[in-house]
Amino acid sequence: MKLLFKYCFSFFILLFGFFTVATPSSHEAATSYCCKRAATLEDSENIMALFGQIEDDIDAKQALFIYPKQEQRKKIVEAASKGRFFIAYEQATNRPVAMLKLFELADYEERKAVMAVELGISESAEATTCSMCITSEGIIPSSVLDGSDESTTYIYVGSQYTVADFRGHGIQSQLLRFAHRHIVKKESVALLYGQIERITDEHGIVKVLSQGKLIIHLRYPTTKPAFDDEGNKVFLAENKGRGSIVYLTSEELV
Repeated sequence: MKLLFKYCFSFFILLFGFFTVATPSSHEAATSYCCKRAATLEDSENIMALFGQIEDDIDAKQALFIYPKQEQRKKIVEAASKGRFFIAYEQATNRPVAMLKLFELADYEERKAVMAVELGISESAEATTCSMCITSEGIIPSSVLDGSDESTTYIYVGSQYTVADFRGHGIQSQLLRFAHRHIVKKESVALLYGQIERITDEHGIVKVLSQGKLIIHLRYPTTKPAFDDEGNKVFLAENKGRGSIVYLTSEELV
């Protein structure tokens, strides 16, 4: 149990790039960005700068999990050193314009903690089928729901953020495809992510990766944590949401 809480909500950084209503930016903004890559430790400062912009973005701040300031640098550096971020730069200026946190949950103990504690996913929990996306009739195997299935690749999709003047040009969709292609898939894939309640009808991840193919998508009640000024974890009513598991075969991914 102690290990579960070690990881509890450590990676609960919710979707933002797919639910924003973006104002079209300039033609230059649409065409001059290009450079996307797997982030390394050297990108940590730029990732921190992007998280800094979230502080001034009310919608993003409400939707995203943000580490308390006392831990933020340490957590970002740790994740970047493990290759868990992807980043896009504007080619002309080398300015960071978007980031995505996506990685394989290869460690069983970490995977179990993220699924059961953070996202509320378990065979015994009450789940709802996602009715607004294409969903196949079927059952997700119990071994997948408890994180023990060795023939499944578990992919965690976390923070997605794009600076305001670069939204509306599909940067996050490109980053998502670019990132998932870096992961060697097994026979099947379980995509894992969380959303606060007001954006649970946004299905960007599913639409981008499944391309309309039949899938099984279940959602479980959970709550995104926040932190008070002292860095204590708190759970607020407005942060209630859903943890999602999307199950499909490797061939169904683009």
